[in-house]
Amino acid sequence: MRNGRFNIADTECIKNVNVRFVQSVKYRREKVSMEFWFSELHSPHVKFDIRVEKQLFSGESDYQRIDVFQSPEFGKFLTLNGSVIFSEQDCFIYNEMVVHVPMAVHPDVKNVLIIGGGDGGVSKELLQYDNIENIDIVEQDNMFVDVCGSIFQRRHQD
Repeated sequence: MRNGRFNIADTECIKNVNVRFVQSVKYRREKVSMEFWFSELHSPHVKFDIRVEKQLFSGESDYQRIDVFQSPEFGKFLTLNGSVIFSEQDCFIYNEMVVHVPMAVHPDVKNVLIIGGGDGGVSKELLQYDNIENIDIVEQDNMFVDVCGSIFQRRHQD
């Protein structure tokens, strides 16, 4: 800290992801507005910011910290230990690639095992295939499953 200000050069190293909430205040013609931002720091020179309308959930399970936010750009988005995992706007990108590519090359899938699929996105994509008879999901974190089921209901329907 120099002159009472934080300087990124003062840190010995930054590990993977740091999360901080930035509160900025803008003054316009005597009106004051506050903005809240979620920041995911990747390195001293790279960060990813998302403007947040409100925080929908915050909790810590036996395994991880879970936060859910509402944003104007991405809709609801979920973070685990400070890293963005998925958002309503772009979750289909991961889910479609992890499902449709393997399904296109496997001749006749009957049984599927999803490890860590507690959000329900991959299983929802798999339900499009009539030949699948059984889908097993292994997720160690019950809080993660509950949060996804209550806040992201559309992913858990069907």
